[in-house]
Amino acid sequence: MNRVCLLFLYFFLYSVIGWVCETAYCSIGKRKFVNRGFLNGPLCPVYGFGALAVVWLLRPVCEYPILVFAAGAVVTSMLEYLTGYLLEKLFGLKLWDYSKRPYNIRGRVCLRNSLLFGLLSLFLVEFLHPVLYALLHKAPVWLLNAAAVVLFVLLLADLAVTVGTLLEINGKLRQIGQVLGELNERGAGNLQQIGQRFHENMGALRERRKERQTDAKERIDQLNARLGKLLTQKRMQRRIFKAFPNMQSKKHQEILDWFKELADQKREKKDS
Repeated sequence: MNRVCLLFLYFFLYSVIGWVCETAYCSIGKRKFVNRGFLNGPLCPVYGFGALAVVWLLRPVCEYPILVFAAGAVVTSMLEYLTGYLLEKLFGLKLWDYSKRPYNIRGRVCLRNSLLFGLLSLFLVEFLHPVLYALLHKAPVWLLNAAAVVLFVLLLADLAVTVGTLLEINGKLRQIGQVLGELNERGAGNLQQIGQRFHENMGALRERRKERQTDAKERIDQLNARLGKLLTQKRMQRRIFKAFPNMQSKKHQEILDWFKELADQKREKKDS
């Protein structure tokens, strides 16, 4: 039990450190604060798993810096690729895309990031892990166990909220696609035309056309009302869009672009 709790604390601390590095890197590039965490809390689990994998797998070559750099780049890149693949399969969403960067593999990993991960692996093995190891092994066992239990519960709660948000986004994209498809079939316009009307007044319903039959007009009004509700974005959804501006959808990319544009407009309006 003690070893499991200690292992989890390593994972948690490395996830937090990874979040700090990722957020600082992206915030400097954007010249504003960008919360790049997959979760709502200040941690990136992929960095936690990556750090544990590097420490464990690279133990036989830890005395050879060049091998640590090269092997660390490979191990962490494989983990990033696998994480991206699983997210696409589970949620139908691609949270990051490196397809425009040179030497990338299906947009999930790229050479520049792999080299950076190699440097981080070297820093981890040579300096960071020995320091954390010494600090954690000086702390009382009961304190470490208690901290691990509390943090684990908080992590599970955060994970549940985040997964629910991603599933909700994917479900909304599918429902919006269905509504837009029926509106288009009924002659209410295509995505660009309908989107233009919502950009002008997102809360307004489409004006009725006198030449249409009553039931057709009512159905179009119902569809527009449903579309307005679907386009209402929760704070968690806007956070995901802000954290991953290059997010892509395998089946509903055009709708996702529109959805993100509405989120940007609402954020800009709030800031102004």
